[in-house]
Amino acid sequence: MERKEGSSFALSEDKKTATIEYSFNRWDFDRAWHVPIWTLTYRTGWLFLMAADTLDSKLSDSLRSDLRVVNRCQEWELSPSFYRIVKPGTRLKGVRKVSVLYQKESLEGDVLTVESWEESPGTLRPITKGNSAMDQKKGTAYTLSEDKKTVTFEYKFNLWDFNRAGQISIWTISDRSAWLLHMGLSRLESRLSTLRSFVRCQEWELSPSFYSLVKPGTRLSVSSRMLHVGKTSMIREGEIVDSSTNQVLVKGIIQDIHISIDTRRPKPFPDWMKEKYSYLSSEPRPETVEEFEDPNDTTKMFIYKVTVPPSDIDGNNHTNQRHYIRYCFNCAAVGAKQGAYPTVRGDLFKQGVRKVSVLYQKESLEGDVLLVESWEESPGTLRFQVRKGSEKVVQVTMRFFVTSGSETGKSKL
Repeated sequence: MERKEGSSFALSEDKKTATIEYSFNRWDFDRAWHVPIWTLTYRTGWLFLMAADTLDSKLSDSLRSDLRVVNRCQEWELSPSFYRIVKPGTRLKGVRKVSVLYQKESLEGDVLTVESWEESPGTLRPITKGNSAMDQKKGTAYTLSEDKKTVTFEYKFNLWDFNRAGQISIWTISDRSAWLLHMGLSRLESRLSTLRSFVRCQEWELSPSFYSLVKPGTRLSVSSRMLHVGKTSMIREGEIVDSSTNQVLVKGIIQDIHISIDTRRPKPFPDWMKEKYSYLSSEPRPETVEEFEDPNDTTKMFIYKVTVPPSDIDGNNHTNQRHYIRYCFNCAAVGAKQGAYPTVRGDLFKQGVRKVSVLYQKESLEGDVLLVESWEESPGTLRFQVRKGSEKVVQVTMRFFVTSGSETGKSKL
C-alpha cells in the first residue's frame, strides 16, 4: 500500500481504498470502560469521511460547503473481540450490532417517546418520533521543565470535538482539559491513576482567540503541574497554548478530593503522595472556587428540568462532572432564546464562553430529577444552582464573550 506523505493514511494499489490508523482515548470510554455504541457510530462516520478525503479532497470540501447531506441509515457490526482488545482486562457484554433507519427529523425541545421490545434473544428493537485507552497515546512526546515539576506535550482536537456551530463546547473543553492535566502529571507519577477522587471544583478561562484559532488538527501545547497537595485534596493547574504563537488559549485549575468509595467521604492521601509532593507543603494554598450566595427574592430566574440518564453516570457511580456544565449550558441556551436574561441572548452555540467556574456540592444519581435555576448576575455572566429537591448539588458560573464592548467582553488571556 502507498502511504500518503505527511499523514497516517495508506492507499491501496488500485487507489480505491484508504486506510487510517486511529486510537481511542480515555475520555471515549464509559463507566464500564467500554466505548459506547453511539460514540462508535458517530466516530466511525467521521473516520470514514477522513479516509474518503484521502481519496478525493473535493468530497469533504463539498460537504463543508455546498453539498448538504443527512443520514438515511447506517449499520455497524462489532466483533466480540472489540470489547476485549480495545479495552483489555475487562470482559463485559457489549452491543454486537446496531442498525438505524432515520424516518423523520426531530428538533430542539421535541419530546420523543422511545418504544423497545425484544425481537429475538439478545436483540432489542427501539423506535422513536493505539494502544489501549488505559495507556498513554503511542507516539506522544512529553517534555519536563528544568525543575521537573511541569509536563508539556502536544495535542490536537479532532473533527468530532466540534459542535454544529463549529465550536468546541465548554463541557468538552473542561472535561478534555482535566483529562489532559491528568495525562501529563501521570507521566511524572504513574501512581496518581490509582487514586479514587471526586472533583470539588474547577475553573477554566478562555482567550477569545481560542474560538478563532483552534480548528481540527491545530497543533496545541498542553502544560500541567501540581500546585498544592493537602491532607485529602490536591490542586492541579494547566494551560493549552497555540504551538505556533505561544499564545495561552485556555488556563485553569481543578481541585480533587481523595475519597473512600465505600463511605463516599474524604480520606488522607497515602504516604507516597505526601513524600512525592512534600516540596509543596510550605506553599500557600491557591484560591479555588467558593460557594456563592442565593439571589435575592426579586431576581428573575429561569428554571430548566433535567432527568439524569444512565449514560451520564461515570465510574464513581454518580453523574459525571462534565454533564452538569452541559445541563447548565442547555438551560442558558433555552433561556437565552426565550429572552430570560437581560444581555445573554440569541443562539449561545454561536457565542463563546469566556470563563466557567464549577463547585460540586452533592452527588446526583441515575434517574434523579434536577432543577437548574439560572439568573444573570451581571452583564454577560450567568449563574446556575442545580438542585435535587431541596439539596444544592452544583453551582456554576459562566461568563460569555459579548459584542457590546463592555468589560464582560474582555479576557485576561
